[in-house]
Amino acid sequence: TNYYQVVGIDLLGREYRSPVRYIQLVDSIPPAAPQRLSCSINDDGLVSLKWAANVEDDLFGCLVFKANRVNEEFAQITTGPISSNTVSDNANLQTLSREIHYRVIAVDQSQNQSAFSEILTLKLPDKVKPAAPVFYPFSATKEGVTLHWTQSSSEDVVSYEVFRKSVTGSNWEYLATVK
Repeated sequence: TNYYQVVGIDLLGREYRSPVRYIQLVDSIPPAAPQRLSCSINDDGLVSLKWAANVEDDLFGCLVFKANRVNEEFAQITTGPISSNTVSDNANLQTLSREIHYRVIAVDQSQNQSAFSEILTLKLPDKVKPAAPVFYPFSATKEGVTLHWTQSSSEDVVSYEVFRKSVTGSNWEYLATVK
């Protein structure tokens, strides 16, 4: 926005001023998309997200979005444009999702929005216990007991530990580890 005035000067050097006019230029140019997103997460799920600050003079702030999957719609996590280039978020760690994804949009004073930033993918700490295996019917012979089970549906299981306890016993006895 600017104020304008035209000054006419005659041959004798006298100035003749026009009335001052306020003119607001149309701003249709959006800011650049935020760049160089980075983040960290602690064991409690507190995410610290930051990006390089935009340099536009008319920058109003940034909007931050997240999603559990890259191909789903991203939800806005900020209530409006924020003026800083950092934000904190709480990630749900009691989920089967292994990662969360963030994107940022810059907004200028005329409410022009930039394109989305590149997607930043954050690997979540594994805090969910694996699903328990399920026993099939067992078979018992004079030589011993044969156990069969369905493997856990959790992808990160690396082994199974087998324990037994007698009917009268109070403690579990470790038998074997099965990879």
